[in-house]
Amino acid sequence: MFRTMIFTLAILICSSAAMIQEAEACSCMAPDLIHDYNHADHVVSVKVLKSKIQGGFRVHKARVGRTFKGCIESGQKVIILTPSTGASCGVDLKKGRKYLVTGLQGYWNTKHPVILTTLCNFKTPLKLLTDDERDFLNTRY
Repeated sequence: MFRTMIFTLAILICSSAAMIQEAEACSCMAPDLIHDYNHADHVVSVKVLKSKIQGGFRVHKARVGRTFKGCIESGQKVIILTPSTGASCGVDLKKGRKYLVTGLQGYWNTKHPVILTTLCNFKTPLKLLTDDERDFLNTRY
């Protein structure tokens, strides 16, 4: 009887250990404008109009101020789609603020173009762009 209890306990401990998954947080190299510009489908300045969590995503609706790369027109509304939490590399853009955003073309059930971005992509408030970054952007077209 004692052996059966020890064996059962050992099985429970081993099966529990097998079910434990290691948690991982978002990790990536520091975003770099030139690198991300070269790998992005879209590089745009935007003003965030509103944000919401939908499923596992944070959905930001924004208006494009200027397009530096891609086919989205100035003045057009876009959806910036990102994971919902920072732990999964999500981005929390603040309503009313202006950002430079780089990202890939995404698809979502919406009439607006979709840009996929994460913490690993270059994005920054427009007012924090350095002179070198502004010069780089202004020489692309």
